[in-house]
Amino acid sequence: MDTETLCQQLLEWKKSGKGDFPGGTVLREGPASFAFIPKDNPSCVVKLIKPGCKSHGLPVEEEYAMLQDLQELDGEKFVVPKPLGFGKDPDYLVMSREEGDAGKTMTPEDVALAGEALGEFAAKLYRSHKAVHTDLFCSNFMAHRQDGRIAILDIASISRSKDPEAMFMVPLVYLYNLSPLIASSFERHGGGKLDFGKIRKFGQRALDMVERSKSPESFAKIKAVFEKNMAEWEERRKQPVAPPVKHAGNLKP
Repeated sequence: MDTETLCQQLLEWKKSGKGDFPGGTVLREGPASFAFIPKDNPSCVVKLIKPGCKSHGLPVEEEYAMLQDLQELDGEKFVVPKPLGFGKDPDYLVMSREEGDAGKTMTPEDVALAGEALGEFAAKLYRSHKAVHTDLFCSNFMAHRQDGRIAILDIASISRSKDPEAMFMVPLVYLYNLSPLIASSFERHGGGKLDFGKIRKFGQRALDMVERSKSPESFAKIKAVFEKNMAEWEERRKQPVAPPVKHAGNLKP
């Protein structure tokens, strides 16, 4: 069965609400998209954008092109899936399947690996493309690959930005406080010096967005996480800074 037909089948299955998806394994459903493994091609993952969704980020053709560009980054601690194809109406993207766990409960070791890997990815992305990933959320990366790296699963939220601090909008309201680890790794991998004042402003912007979309009770919990994360980060900033990591010179300036 071709991918377009399979995507249409998934949308019809979702509407019916009956049983398991016959065309493959649904990995996750987010506000903007589905991700599933086709039964006939288990070596790939299809990301299907929900029809009419306006919040997805990059159009699939641009996401496909970005994935192609990101293959050059060659991370020590991260890997980017290979783009295999895309289609329109319905909009979908086909990528290589990465083994590992996504969205799982993270151990302290997982948190340390994720912070180091995401910081390395962010630094190389910013140096090579002057772009940032503004949705560094647990479900968008996968830990526990056999080679010890993490996979960056979703790059639709990458956008050009003169402010690398924008990448902290989501991590600052995230239960696992990855932000200080990402920042430290970002600077050590040559991403540049981060402005903590700007980071707080972007975090506050994210908090304002959350307040408009959540109940007062939910917002209070998220705000408490934000304040806790910021306080912990303030303490970490008082600690000695590790020396920069030497990086390859084959990236674009």
